Amino acid sequence: MSQKYSLMPLAAMVLAGASAIGADTFPEGNGKQLVENACAGCHELERVSAAGYTEEEWRNNINQMVNVGAPLAKDQMETVVQYLAKSFPAKPKPAPTVGSGSASGATGCPAASPGATAANSATRSTSRSPATDPRP
Repeated sequence: MSQKYSLMPLAAMVLAGASAIGADTFPEGNGKQLVENACAGCHELERVSAAGYTEEEWRNNINQMVNVGAPLAKDQMETVVQYLAKSFPAKPKPAPTVGSGSASGATGCPAASPGATAANSATRSTSRSPATDPRP
């Protein structure tokens, strides 16, 4: 018996186990089995359940996955999109943070220091070669 055939039962067990990992985190619904089967071949299911997207974002993600070989028929895609959008909706975006201080107070950034623009302009204007500069 070749090594190729002796590894097949092991591979089957690994793949069967992969589809069961995280299955309890998926809510019941039309599309659950499709998601578990189509996604588990490449991703841990926790990755899918931890995500949160709008319906359009899920549609885009599913299209990308199908384009790279996810085992999902075109007529199953909308079922999967609807299931994921309902089960794992978009998460609120974090509020932007506003830092205190100003750019002039930045350390280690010569361009942010007062007068840097004038100094840079002076350097540029004095570093021109009269032979190559077309300006008078």
